Amino acid sequence: MKRTTLVLSILLFVSLAAGAQEPAPSLPPAKAGTAAVQFVFDWSVQNPPRYEISVDSTGRATYHCEPAADEKGGSAPDAYSVEWTASEATRTKIFDAAEKLDYFKDGNYDTKAKVAKTGVKTLTYKDGSRDSSTRYNYSENPLVRDLTHIFQSIATTAEMGRKLRHDFRFDKLGVEADLKALQEEQKQGNALEFGSIAPILQKIIDDPNMMRMSQQRAKDMLRVAALPNPQTSAAK
Repeated sequence: MKRTTLVLSILLFVSLAAGAQEPAPSLPPAKAGTAAVQFVFDWSVQNPPRYEISVDSTGRATYHCEPAADEKGGSAPDAYSVEWTASEATRTKIFDAAEKLDYFKDGNYDTKAKVAKTGVKTLTYKDGSRDSSTRYNYSENPLVRDLTHIFQSIATTAEMGRKLRHDFRFDKLGVEADLKALQEEQKQGNALEFGSIAPILQKIIDDPNMMRMSQQRAKDMLRVAALPNPQTSAAK
């Protein structure tokens, strides 16, 4: 439950519009029938109220959300998508857990205990012959909890990347606070897949107008994530 509250606070923290994002080449399309695990999180009290993450067996990973307007009103920000190549460690953990859970064919992992609402989560496995999923609010199954933590940690990183892109353009002083918060999440194991934000971290490193402390934080996060020369994709 504590982890869910933490993720919610991060998502609320980054609910500002990301602004226009630079185009970049996307990853090659996945082959038909490629195995993939998808995680969808729906919760109206967070912003974005819904996000989707998909990781396939080749390593192709995507994050997509459609942010709502903030409390001050105005129009909602544009939809946000990013693609990257997932690390082998993350990919292995996801597919090993899916296999041990029989690719979610049981379909019922929601706890019967009375617990607080923490958002509707859906795990789906698809390949050339299977298409099965499970929906839950909170699960007592350790493998389901592990998968939930992995995907929510990916979302934490991707959402902070969305805010970093905004602040890099419009609030450079805010970048330091963003990086400090994200670095702490990385240290605690609650932020994963820095390949999704490597381009903006590299921009911060290369910008002579950025604070040295911010540049060092960006370098340290890429180093810890084993991405000294990141090969990533695109934010659209």
